[in-house]
Amino acid sequence: MKAIKIQIVQFISGHQPGFVECRFYDVMNKEHIVQEKVLVVTQKNLDANSEYPQDGVIAYEIVSERKNAAGKTIVTLDTSKPWDIDTTEGLTQFDLFEEQLTEH
Repeated sequence: MKAIKIQIVQFISGHQPGFVECRFYDVMNKEHIVQEKVLVVTQKNLDANSEYPQDGVIAYEIVSERKNAAGKTIVTLDTSKPWDIDTTEGLTQFDLFEEQLTEH
């Protein structure tokens, strides 16, 4: 699975299965916040007593790829597929550097 490397910064709800707040930054250094189920972003059993931040991932599909002037690969991706994830602003498409991504 293709995934964005994210930081899980806090536990926000104990309603089953538990929800966490996650953050990542795009190529313009804009912060994006996602609130999602624990089991969607990590295999760890996190709760309100866990230590934060923790590493996590968000699955995506590639929309396009290109190189910037410095030769770095920029990936335009969509998090609405495969798991219908969006940010607190309702965004699902982002430009990220290739090194922000992983296979999970």
